[in-house]
Amino acid sequence: MAAQDVPPNTQAAKDDAGGESSEHTIDGAIEGWLSTDVAETYDRMRADPERGIPLDAAFQRLRRARGQQRE
Repeated sequence: MAAQDVPPNTQAAKDDAGGESSEHTIDGAIEGWLSTDVAETYDRMRADPERGIPLDAAFQRLRRARGQQRE
């Protein structure tokens, strides 16, 4: 996993810990992130699927944002 792929709040754990223990720390941080932020979002989407956006629209947003970053 590249540094830019690390979920929020885990980069600090990666920077603070060294060697093998940093992987363990990151794994714990990812588990926490999955069980809170991701699980909550999943539950909200299951409860109200209409709040989502079509995949094509999501990719259009990403392409626009990426194009703005390059300028």
